[in-house]
Amino acid sequence: MKRAYKKVLCILLCAVMLVCAPGATLSAAAAKSASALQSQKDALENERAQIEKKIEQLKNSTDSYQSLLTEYNKKISVLQKQLNLINSQVSAAATSYESVVNKIANLNEEIVCLETEIEQTQIKAKEKEKEISVYYDAFKERMKAIYISGSYTSLQVLMSSEDFSTFLIRLELTSGIARKDKAQLDAMNKQIEQLNELKRRLEQDKKEIAQKTNTLSEKKAQLAKEKSALEKMQSEFAAKNGELKSAKNQAEKTISALQQKTGKYEADLSAYDNEILQTIKAIEQAKKTTAPHTTKPSGGGPSSGTTTTKPSNGSALSLTYPVPGHTSIYCGFYGYANHGGIDFSDGSINGARVVAAAPGEVIIRKDLNYSYGHYVVIYHGQIGGYYYATCYAHMSYINQNIYAGQSVVRGQAIGKVGSTGNSTGPHLHFELRRYNSSLTSYTRIDPTGYLG
Repeated sequence: MKRAYKKVLCILLCAVMLVCAPGATLSAAAAKSASALQSQKDALENERAQIEKKIEQLKNSTDSYQSLLTEYNKKISVLQKQLNLINSQVSAAATSYESVVNKIANLNEEIVCLETEIEQTQIKAKEKEKEISVYYDAFKERMKAIYISGSYTSLQVLMSSEDFSTFLIRLELTSGIARKDKAQLDAMNKQIEQLNELKRRLEQDKKEIAQKTNTLSEKKAQLAKEKSALEKMQSEFAAKNGELKSAKNQAEKTISALQQKTGKYEADLSAYDNEILQTIKAIEQAKKTTAPHTTKPSGGGPSSGTTTTKPSNGSALSLTYPVPGHTSIYCGFYGYANHGGIDFSDGSINGARVVAAAPGEVIIRKDLNYSYGHYVVIYHGQIGGYYYATCYAHMSYINQNIYAGQSVVRGQAIGKVGSTGNSTGPHLHFELRRYNSSLTSYTRIDPTGYLG
């Protein structure tokens, strides 16, 4: 039995080492949920197939980079949804797997307890048998002595007595011997009853351990199935994640081809950079004359008249994360050529709220269908001898109250995460721009060290 337990324990430890995420056996409700998930996966797979057909058609045209990029973004969106569904299935399977592992561990503990109890009961039974043997041997000797000497009745005692006094003494001795015999029999019967109870408990424990051992075998078989299902889903997740990365790489190549073909991206950046620089100079000049300045909205938005800006003027710049609750950086600073910012992206970021990373003034708002897409630049003033601004790009939506000339506070909502312009899926492209003391040029710097 001990060898069997050690073997089971070894299997259990191996199983625990293979666990990579939690899991529960599918109930009727869980099976229904799994069926619904599979239906969603099938629908998304059909949608992906249609998009891929469109992509193949567009690849044959040299003038369809923007349309091709749009289709790649659709494909990326579908693949991300598929990945999320598979991940939910992996989580459910892992939870089921862990549940079976826990049940096996509990059964092993119960079996060990029963084995210990059986050993203790067997020891007690042997001790009880020894006690009974002692009583039985003594009683046999007593019966043998009575048989040899004969059994005397009261009349026999009277007739053999010399007088009445002797009769009474002999009668008392005979009664005492009888009482002793009865007490000895009662004690032996009690020991026998206790022994029978120990044997009953022993049989009951043996039956229970047999049942639990059988259940343990069933759970081990179930564990093997759960492990197989989990590994299958993990493989599916890895494959789908590979497809997603491939689609993003294809989209980035399309962006590069689009930029090389039209040259519009760099031209737009140059024009907008000059607009931003002139706006910053105007703001700083207005501050020097201690008079409020007026900035006309750029890229749309209502005019609110004269606006007084109160940007940061401390000794160090401190930025809050621009997408609250989403701190995962998909692509870091200069993660590829000309990528002078960081990209925030995860499976649930699409449509998430974008906020101002620091107080300042909106100096440009653009709603483009290429390049940065829908984006906003906020000026934060002079800090430590430099002038700073932050850029928020590829948003799906910009709030109506966000326009050039509008003051914002740290954490104020400015829009929502999307995938507009030259984008490879829902994310926020976030830049930190540092202008020199003469306001003639700027450098895009890694913002990660300023976030917190």
